[in-house]
Amino acid sequence: MAPLLADGDFAIYRRVRRPGDIAPGSVIVAMHSQFGMIVKRVDAVSPEFEYTLSGVSTLSTGPQHLGRIRHDQVIGIVSLRIAPSGLSFVGKTSVPASPVGVSG
Repeated sequence: MAPLLADGDFAIYRRVRRPGDIAPGSVIVAMHSQFGMIVKRVDAVSPEFEYTLSGVSTLSTGPQHLGRIRHDQVIGIVSLRIAPSGLSFVGKTSVPASPVGVSG
């Protein structure tokens, strides 16, 4: 299976306010204390709304080095990916979309 994000792709995200909006399978942007801004897939959510994460790229740092992320470290949920091949939706299941273009 190809990685969800490749080096050079852009991720478009929306801010998240409520912890209940994030579920396993969501792809999030978070601020990590050691690695800075990261994009990861949520593997598990604890009752305290701490998230266990895994990578979405071949260049990803593994979950064993990340630890858990608290909800207050989450910046947003990724909803779109812009890649050389076009635009695709991102979520619990990634659904490819037609490339964005203008027809005349």
